[in-house]
Formats: sequence, C-alpha cells, structure tokens
Amino acid sequence: MNPLTDEEIEYAEKLLLPEGDSFNDERRDVLRNLSSLNVQACPGSGKTTVLLAKLLILANRIPFEDKRGICVLTHTNVAIDEIKERLANKTGVLFRYPNFFGTFQSFVDKFLAIPACIHYFKCRPDRVDGELYDKKSDWIYSQISWDNPLKLKNWLYGSANRNQNGLTTKEKNNNARTLFRSIKVDYVNKKLLPEINSNRTLLTLSSKNENAREKCKEIIALKNEIIIEGVLGYDEAYLLSLKYLADYKGILKTAFQKRFSYVFVDEMQDTDIHQNEIIDTLFDSIDVVVQKIGDKNQAIYGKVKAESLWNPDSLPINDSKRFHNSIAEKVKSICIEENNQLTGNNSNDLVIAPIIIVFDDPKQVLAKYGELIVQYGLHEMEVRKGKKNVFKAIGWRKDHDGGQLSISSYWDEYVIEVKSKKAEFENLNEYLVFDETLSKQGFRFFKDRVFSIFLKSLSITENKVEKNEVKKNYSKTTLISHMKNLDDNIYDNFQIKISEWLLSCIQGQSVEKRIGDYIKKLILSIFTMSNESKLDQFLNSENNSSGSQPGIEKHEPANNFRYEYSQGKFIDIKVGTIHSAKGETHTATLYLETYYRKKHEGDRLIDFLKGSYNTKLADKTEHIESLKMAYVGMTRPSHFLCVAMHQSRIAEHEDELEKSGWKIEKI
Repeated sequence: MNPLTDEEIEYAEKLLLPEGDSFNDERRDVLRNLSSLNVQACPGSGKTTVLLAKLLILANRIPFEDKRGICVLTHTNVAIDEIKERLANKTGVLFRYPNFFGTFQSFVDKFLAIPACIHYFKCRPDRVDGELYDKKSDWIYSQISWDNPLKLKNWLYGSANRNQNGLTTKEKNNNARTLFRSIKVDYVNKKLLPEINSNRTLLTLSSKNENAREKCKEIIALKNEIIIEGVLGYDEAYLLSLKYLADYKGILKTAFQKRFSYVFVDEMQDTDIHQNEIIDTLFDSIDVVVQKIGDKNQAIYGKVKAESLWNPDSLPINDSKRFHNSIAEKVKSICIEENNQLTGNNSNDLVIAPIIIVFDDPKQVLAKYGELIVQYGLHEMEVRKGKKNVFKAIGWRKDHDGGQLSISSYWDEYVIEVKSKKAEFENLNEYLVFDETLSKQGFRFFKDRVFSIFLKSLSITENKVEKNEVKKNYSKTTLISHMKNLDDNIYDNFQIKISEWLLSCIQGQSVEKRIGDYIKKLILSIFTMSNESKLDQFLNSENNSSGSQPGIEKHEPANNFRYEYSQGKFIDIKVGTIHSAKGETHTATLYLETYYRKKHEGDRLIDFLKGSYNTKLADKTEHIESLKMAYVGMTRPSHFLCVAMHQSRIAEHEDELEKSGWKIEKI
C-alpha cells in the first residue's frame, strides 16, 4: 500500500484534534508506518487518537486492492464504542465485512470457540458466560457421589485442603467445590490445570498411574458436559480455540490472512499469554501487518503479570498530553524500566509540586487530601479546559483480612465495588426490574427479557431440544423455531402479548403475574411439565437483587467521600481501585499505599520515589507488580499528584524525597 500522505494526515487532524493542534513528529512517524511494529505509548499520549487517525485514513482507501480488511482488537467494549463515536460516519465502512472491530473475547468466540464447539461437540453454545458456567460447574460438583469408584470427591477434598488446618467441614467442602470450578482443561496437552496458563498440572492423561489417568478423563468428561449443555465459559472458549488452532493451524492461518490486511491490537500490555498466542499464530505472515499499541510499564486488567509478554522495541510516543513535566519527572523512575524519555506537556497552567501525605492514622488522609485541593484552589478553577474537575483517591488492595493497609483502612464507609455482568437471575421479577431507559430501549429490549424468562422456565422444567442425538437447553433461536413448527399462530400470539405487556409496563402497570401465567400455560400446552413447584417459585418469588439488570455492568456503590471545606460547601472525592481508574484523567489523584504480599507498597517503592532506579529490585516479581500498579495510578492526574504513606516508611528518607522534588505534608 502507498504511504500515508501529509494531506491525509492533515485531514485526520482536522476531524480528531482541537482546532490549531497537529500531530508531532513522533505521532506522524507512527501514522506513516504501515508495516508490522510495536508502539510504546506513555500514559496520556493520545495513542487512541493516533490509532483512530490511522483507521480514518485507511477507511478512505477502502476497498483495498486485494479486497482484504482491517481487524481491530481491544479489551473492552468501551474502546469499541469510542471508535464508533469518534469516527462518526466512517463506521459504516469500517464495521462492515471484511473488517472486524471487537474485543478479544468476541473475536475468539465468533471465529474459533463456537466453530470448535460445533466441530468437537456437535453443538453450538447458547451462551458464552463465565458466571453461568461456574454455576453449572457447582451443580455438577454437587452430583459427584462419595461412592464414586475413582474416589473423585476424596481427591478434590484432599487437593483443595492440603496443608490447611482447623477448617470446618463446610469450609473444606467450599474449597473442594471452588477447586472443581476453577479446573481448566488443556485440550492441547490433555491435562488439567488449576487455572488458565498455569505451569502446574493437577492431572494428565499421560500419567503412568492408571487411577490418575481415569480421574483426569472423568473430570474432562464432566467439564465437557457443561459445554454440551450449551454453556461455554470465557476461559473455556480460549482453551477450545487453542485446540482448534493446533489441529487446523494451516487452514485457519490461510483463511484469516486472506481476510485481513491489517491487525491493530490496542492496550497490548494487558494481553494475556493465550490471547497473544492466538494473535501470533493466526497472523504470523509477512502478508499481514500487525501493529501492537500499548505501554509496557502498565498492567491494568485482571491479574497483574510480572512476566513480560511484549517488549516494544519500535516506535515511541514519549510525551504526555495529560500531565505537566513536574509529574512526569516523578513517575519516570516508578516503572519496570527507567523511563528517562518520558516528558510532560510543560503548559503554563497551574503547576503544583507532587506531595507525599505522611500519616499515622489512615482515617485522616482523605480529609487532608481535600484540604490540599482547596488550598491550591483546584475546586474553583477550570483547569481542564471546560471539563468537570475530577478528584479521586485510588489504591490497589480493596480489603485485607489481616488488618494491614487497604482502601478500607482509609475510610470506614468504603464499600467494595461490585462489577458484574449478570445474565441470569433467580426469579421472574428480577428479570423485569426496569429503569428509565426502558421506553428508549423499546420492543427488542423488552422481548429479550421475556424470552430469557421463558428459556429459564424451560430449563427448570427440564425441557430440552435434541440435535444429532445430543440434548441441550433451548436457545432463543431453537425456541422460536419450535413454536413456529407447531403452529405459526402460537408465535404470532406470543409476539402480540409481548407488545401488550410492554405497553402496560410503560404505563406503569404490573405485568409480572400476566407474563408468568402465560409462560406456564404455554409450557403446559406445548411442552412437558417437570418440577412444577420449582417453576412456581421462580415465576412468583420477590426480587432480591437490588434492581440489577441482566447483561448490564454495574459498578456499585458510588463511594464518594464528601469533604466540607466551608459551611455547606463540599467537594466530592471518588474512592476506588487503580483498576477502576484505567484510562481516566483526574484533576488530582491521591495514591493510597496498601499491603501486598507481606509488605506495604512503600517498602518496595521508596527508592524509586526518590528517583533512584534500582535495577536489582526491579527484577523481583513483587517489585515489578508494585511498580506497574503505582505507575498506572500515579499517571492519572493532570495537575496534582499526592501519595499517602505511613510515617514508618518515610522516616529517614524525607531529605532525599524533598531533594528529588516531593513536598512532604505530615498529619
């Protein structure tokens, strides 16, 4: 493909950048490069904007001469939504075949995991859902008898409770259940792992011990039973995909390389080993351009990984548009590799020296932070060019059983955030908890809710659909097909009823009983009835999920600490985890020291805070993990960085910290 021209880059600048702004030489080098490479982009560098600019330019060149497309892989749907929003009218071109824009999970599900299920198990999963998979795994565990010829339950108990004394019978049983739920099947190497990517093997089919081989075989069969029932866990989707890829590597590589010319991977540092393996295997070709964009110094999603999956050695974006150089100077040594190239924006805005709040009582820290925000006038200034000021306090560990420092130590009212994507509930009423968006969502939204209730009812009453001699739960597609095959009027009448219920619901009327009665009537007339009392309980029970909505991610609760700086005047300080702050920009950020693996963070970070990059310490696993988290947290603020540390970890270091540019505030 021909290189990108200055005219094309200027076109993208006009659409994506504020008036008068332009891409500097580093960013233009990244834009012009149409070969496989890594991009090492610092926090706040605007790397997403650079990626969007390249996509915008490529969109104007579609269709390509070879008729191939673009694949963009992200870690969240939020990133995909941002692409759609910011590229506006160009998404019509970019989101059509042969292009693919989506999360790693959606890519793997669509192209590998679902085809693998069809190939190996002769069934198509109804749902890829980690929570539901675990729930079904727990049920299967409950069905394992103590009289099992292989003593499978005894083995699970022994393995789960080894070297643990003083546990109750209930605790031991919970540990065994948790172990069974967490076991992952490595289909490629034919063994069982305690978690995906683990180096430890629980059981293997190649064992010399016959009993161990049979145990392994039975657990694999039990795990496969869940998949045959129509539910695939997120990890299981990847494990099956790796098996499919191993068995049909040549065919799959050829197919994918014929479809895609360009592959862009966003936030590459958060990519797991199995995700990276799939990308490298599918697109290992000089005919496909693979560009990986991220920051090796950050580790944000899921488990923090000390091992490095990706060492960028190509094009850098070293200047941050987020924070001033006074902050850049402090964080350049708080990362897994000394980062002397990092620079800030050197604007003429308010410059505040980073502060370490030294405390004895952690309960006083948030109020002190609020006091400093007011002292520097941040609560009254429009320092973010028309954007609302954001003040946040973030930490790594939410809670700690041993009484060591955690976010909860700083504020008694902090409630651990719950982030869930619930697809299934305990009763009909919980499916029908609606908010003000109902009228905007319309018929399809409501219809999906009603079908979820119907499908759950069929599962409770043990109604299955049989295909290729395999019985599985009904899906929405197979349920509609069954109703139409019996009589088109049945489905048409059901559609009419759904419309009536929706109208009643919008008018504020209760529809729960009408829906439950109608579904039970349909089951009695066109299906078989089992577990009627259990069905009645599902259809008639009261809510107990506090208004959660299926398929909607909830972040609860607000966790706003209110600091009163004058009578009746407050500023809100959001308290949360470092993970919750991913991608955010704050006016001011307070980094809360917490406890991790037998040490407080201050013990590991103190040398790095003084600007002394200790190579030996930076090679240790716990230090690598702490440095990554601290770097993520401390690069959030645009104007004011604070770090809270206990006085015992600051003692004897104050002079060096002040010489390196930190201001010390004791409380």
